[in-house]
Amino acid sequence: MVEKSEWEKNHEKKQKKQITDRNKGINSMTEKQRELVQKTYTIMSDVLTNIYDMDDIYLSDIREMNSVMWKLKHEFNLESYNG
Repeated sequence: MVEKSEWEKNHEKKQKKQITDRNKGINSMTEKQRELVQKTYTIMSDVLTNIYDMDDIYLSDIREMNSVMWKLKHEFNLESYNG
């Protein structure tokens, strides 16, 4: 078995820390926040699938995306970000 390089060891260590930090963040969220993030992700994924599959967005998709965008903004106190 080949020993891992120092870079590989450091990379694995960083990945484990990222996973731990991410899990801490997720665990600190309320159930409502986790549900909202999951719903937002699902809707965004569906919209992108429609764009790629049909090069078209249904008005219902736009309505749903608008709805979850505002819920996400209010739940996490987000402001517009312009880079």
